[in-house]
Amino acid sequence: MKKFIIFNILIFFVLQLSFSQSKSNIADNYISQIAGKLDKAKEAIDKDCIDIKKKAEAETWYLKGYIYTEIAKTEVYKSLCNNPSFDALDAIKKCKQLDSENILYSECLNVLFDISTIFYDKGIKLYNSGINNKNIEHFKEALAEFQMFFETLETLGNDEKIIKHLLEFNDINSNSVIIYAGYSAQSIGDYNKAKEYYLKLIDLKSDISTARKKGLALAYIYYSDILIAEGKSSEAIIIVERGTELFLDNTDLIISCINLLFQENRTDELSDILELAIKNKPRDIKLLTVLAGTYNKISKQYIKRGYHETADKYRAKSIETYNKAIALNPSDNDLLFKINYNCGLLYYNRGVRLYIKHDESNTEEWTKLFNSSLPYLTKAHKYQTSNKKLINILMKIYQCLNETDKAKEMEEKLY
Repeated sequence: MKKFIIFNILIFFVLQLSFSQSKSNIADNYISQIAGKLDKAKEAIDKDCIDIKKKAEAETWYLKGYIYTEIAKTEVYKSLCNNPSFDALDAIKKCKQLDSENILYSECLNVLFDISTIFYDKGIKLYNSGINNKNIEHFKEALAEFQMFFETLETLGNDEKIIKHLLEFNDINSNSVIIYAGYSAQSIGDYNKAKEYYLKLIDLKSDISTARKKGLALAYIYYSDILIAEGKSSEAIIIVERGTELFLDNTDLIISCINLLFQENRTDELSDILELAIKNKPRDIKLLTVLAGTYNKISKQYIKRGYHETADKYRAKSIETYNKAIALNPSDNDLLFKINYNCGLLYYNRGVRLYIKHDESNTEEWTKLFNSSLPYLTKAHKYQTSNKKLINILMKIYQCLNETDKAKEMEEKLY
């Protein structure tokens, strides 16, 4: 959790401080007069806020903001009221409205700095719980906290130095908070609110450098997901293609673009991005695996259309890409199984199609294909020795190749 801030504002606030009492003098004196306890302080300030004379004074609302912020920061007293940080922000807004001469300007800023971290920390905690536990209510509560965080930044005013100092001091990336808020809204089905947040980070018109600095790749992914859910695939493609143009180093965005283009049968565009992705990220195993699988899917599409020569080219690209992934020596056994199994099937399935034709002129070719599949499938078998489907495939290959002993070994494992 971020530690809460109680610090003197930097040198550019010195002039204003000279015209007002310090925060500790105003607030601490008030609390000390009522036994120094926050529950007593709350009781007293609540009365002051409905007093005809005192409720017209800016200092009264500053004190409420300060006291309620202190309540929100403590486990002992925060049960005194629901959402004390929300009440604190409302009080500081009221103070700023009444404080026409900005006498309490720096004191209000200190409270706002504290409140902002309360909203942020609570929002992050609820957001993580929503992610980990699939808890819709926590996403809803997280969204409320993030909205109050942004409202606090607005209440700080238009001074970019102040806001920048707040964010840097607490190591907060405001763009990331926008993503958290957007995803929280998306998770509870409030797509319009989610879009509002994501569009703050999406730039379809500026030059690449400007747009990249402004946004985050996740905004393009999540926004396109909403468009797909709304049945607006063409718009979603525009978003992911722009995102890929800006963030070609982001594997998840590239994969989103690949999957969407494939679903929409945009083969030419898909081929372009596949080549670009391989060139840009030649050692990304996750991406290579997806690319190899996509090449295979494209190959199958061309087979259905009767373009066997083109299908063979994409099948060869798939095998080549799987081999690139294997050459990187991944340590994940599940991934190694998947890569070797899928690559082996590229040879095996082609061999089966030739074998079932019972054409002796094809014997040499299907034999070569079955033999080519074995190094991959036997390696896959090492990673999943009880996979019945794979054992059955190996048994059939050995039977076709007249390797009786190995076929019997597989048969015993299978049955």
